[in-house]
Amino acid sequence: MLSGVDDRERGVNRLTARFFCCSRLKKRRIRDNMILINKKLSSFTGKMKALQKTRRQVHKQRERRKTGCFNN
Repeated sequence: MLSGVDDRERGVNRLTARFFCCSRLKKRRIRDNMILINKKLSSFTGKMKALQKTRRQVHKQRERRKTGCFNN
């Protein structure tokens, strides 16, 4: 009886250890993904700001010239 209980507990511990290891890896992967997503988002927002600047410049040019097509 006791040996059976020990084996069962050992199996449960092994399972829980594997689960915790997997969850830790998943958390790390998720964190890495979040960092990547944040980097991509920041670069994207930078691009958007640059686009807005160019749009303003284009609008000024259009106002100055009133001719030519600057549609993107």
